[in-house]
Amino acid sequence: MNGACYLMPECSLTEANVGDNANSQGGVTYRKWQRPLMIDAGENTWPWFGDYTQTNWTEASLQPAAWSTVGTKPGFDWSLPPTVTQSPRASPIIGRVTSFGSIQSRMDQLEDYTASDHRITPTFVFWVKWRDVEVVQGQYDWSKLIDAVDIAVSRGWRVGVRLLTGREEKFAPAWMIGLGIKKKYENDTNSYDPSDPKFHELYLNLVASFGATGICKNPNVVSSYVGYVSPSNGDEHIGPKDDTQEDYDQDTDTVKARLDAWAEICPVDKIVMGGGSKYGFSLGMGYRGGFVENYYYKIPSEILGQMWTPEQEYLTVDESVPLIANRAVNGDENEEYERGWSSEYKTCTNATTKGGEKATNDCETDADCVAMQADNPRNSKIEATCVEWGLKSRFGPIAGFPYRYFMSMVRSTQMHLTYNLLNQWTLNKELALWSIMSMGRIASDSADAFSFLMQAEFHGGTFNRSPENGGPYSYKKGSLKNMERWLYQRDTAEIVTFKEAKVSQTPAAPCFTSKSSANAEKQSSTAGKVCAGQWMSSEPYDWIARAAPGGVIGFSIDREFAGTYPSMGNVVIKVSYFDYVGVGTLGVSTDGCRTTISTQPTSEDHTLKTATFTVATLPLSKTGALTDFDFEVCGFDANGKLQEIIVSFVRVIKADPPVSDKIVVSPSIA
Repeated sequence: MNGACYLMPECSLTEANVGDNANSQGGVTYRKWQRPLMIDAGENTWPWFGDYTQTNWTEASLQPAAWSTVGTKPGFDWSLPPTVTQSPRASPIIGRVTSFGSIQSRMDQLEDYTASDHRITPTFVFWVKWRDVEVVQGQYDWSKLIDAVDIAVSRGWRVGVRLLTGREEKFAPAWMIGLGIKKKYENDTNSYDPSDPKFHELYLNLVASFGATGICKNPNVVSSYVGYVSPSNGDEHIGPKDDTQEDYDQDTDTVKARLDAWAEICPVDKIVMGGGSKYGFSLGMGYRGGFVENYYYKIPSEILGQMWTPEQEYLTVDESVPLIANRAVNGDENEEYERGWSSEYKTCTNATTKGGEKATNDCETDADCVAMQADNPRNSKIEATCVEWGLKSRFGPIAGFPYRYFMSMVRSTQMHLTYNLLNQWTLNKELALWSIMSMGRIASDSADAFSFLMQAEFHGGTFNRSPENGGPYSYKKGSLKNMERWLYQRDTAEIVTFKEAKVSQTPAAPCFTSKSSANAEKQSSTAGKVCAGQWMSSEPYDWIARAAPGGVIGFSIDREFAGTYPSMGNVVIKVSYFDYVGVGTLGVSTDGCRTTISTQPTSEDHTLKTATFTVATLPLSKTGALTDFDFEVCGFDANGKLQEIIVSFVRVIKADPPVSDKIVVSPSIA
């Protein structure tokens, strides 16, 4: 080690040890001074994110946050100008059906979104099992899907399709069993091997038959999922796993032929691959992850352009990656918020059931379970005792679900998603509508840019970059700073900020995880595993604000969003901050806080609130550099002197935003 480096005030290292384990190999040799926290929510409490309340989308879609251009309001402010509408490239998936057996009943109950006052145009996804459309070999029947698509469109929905093909018992036709096709994952999903020549031939025939229906070319159909096989449900991945690369599967001849077949029958900008394929990206195809509920996953990620290292602490987005540059479908799933994922959920489910899954068979008393057993005598998973899911729950206390929803929706927006699979309801309607209105945007057509001034501490690891990008990269633990989209906060030698507002991460105890965790010493469970925070973090906490003791925090705006020098016109800036420091004012400045453009009063009432400032003309810095700030947020005491500020979330909004093309959903355009 170079001891001199660790004594420098600007050094990012916070601690150094002898050996890898501070407890057994010599302990701490260096620890940087840390500013004492002013705000700590306490263990497993989440005071700023509301209670667990489900609001159906038919109601939430009618209730956007009220737009304001001046003043201060409690909590966060997710409002947008009323002229902002959903981008045609945005696909909020809030409905799906997973089998033909339930398709008609679901269509009979499908909500109507044709009224013009709905703010969202939702997407409904149909899971289609091969066995349901080719019951007899060579005879295809897509009529149920065609009819269902027509019904969904008539009620104001756009549509996505997901073909499921690989699993022998659940997806593939029964007549395939005797054909001698090779298998994969026999102890998990018992799937057919897509590389088997016979299976490959039959699969290509299926794709061609689907193409002949014209469904994928229907303008009302916005996505079609293409998978492979996997040890988990749903035909995940896009090809065989490539252990030398973190993000990409192998582009075998079989994989390329499958993707070519899809490109023949479907516009490539509708195709959603279940894994990373460089060949597929070269064709312009999209990609779908599936676990943004764990809001720090895929950091870093080549595919998503998520750039982070311990040396470069700020999380940034490389918009030149094919997925973003091609404006392909970029999807994820943010759906695990039902009560069955929580530790308090009461269930009659057998105690030997695997942990980490969603609980069912809800109950209040043992009598409910006894009655359930009588009604379902063949279901061995039902016991006579009603118990809380507890240490078998995936995410722990339900009180933490609104916070996880908040973090995951903000991360979804930071990731530049164009589609997101959501519940049929939302836990935060104003936040969710903001995220949907931001979905599918590029900087030039977006209404707002934001910077969320958070921090988390990551443990070390290895990221298997692709060979052309340097190969495997091992890194030590470090700080992750900020989730941003086209608005950037940075420190300088003169303007220094510190992490503030400590909040427990989720999952939170009691809960279960199947993976080892860096937080093993913090929390253990009788299930034999560990559960404390996000799996990639070294501490089970987030810090959701930054404090500036000097009273100044600087921001720069991406020029793709702001336009060219010298200024932006008609701008609204919203600053969510913790009013904990002192009576005075909060202001916006363009000259280092020597003067202010606009101010709002502070009262030291120990609440989170959002101040709104209208700026007729916002001068832009000549260089556009990250530390050549376009504006500063400033705090002043009652005498007009700079005082500390604690800022969480900043948005720059175009009061006259670009107008999106109108989304047209009509059977007449099919």
